[in-house]
Amino acid sequence: MLRLLGLWLKSRFDKPPGPNIAAMEAQPAMTTCFHCHQEHPEGHYERVVHNRTPLHGPWSAWRMAGHELVAPDNTRFTPERLKGLAWQMDASNRRNKAAARNAKSRLSASVLSS
Repeated sequence: MLRLLGLWLKSRFDKPPGPNIAAMEAQPAMTTCFHCHQEHPEGHYERVVHNRTPLHGPWSAWRMAGHELVAPDNTRFTPERLKGLAWQMDASNRRNKAAARNAKSRLSASVLSS
């Protein structure tokens, strides 16, 4: 009787792992590059452990480190600083356009009054 109870408990609770678990153990977890579908182990280490992501094309000398953009001379730009620089450039363009409009209107006013 105890033997039958032991066999029943074993069959009830000692189930072999399902096919999904076996498939996950069989395949190595390798992340891949979006473009070439491969990733060098050193690149994976830099990206995952140090959170450094290289950029491509005209930004190839630049890199991402966390949420900061890092220049080739190691100058770090936070998103807030980039927004501030963009605002400053926009304000400078608006000021220059207003100065050009004012100079043009002063020139036309001086020509009309002469």
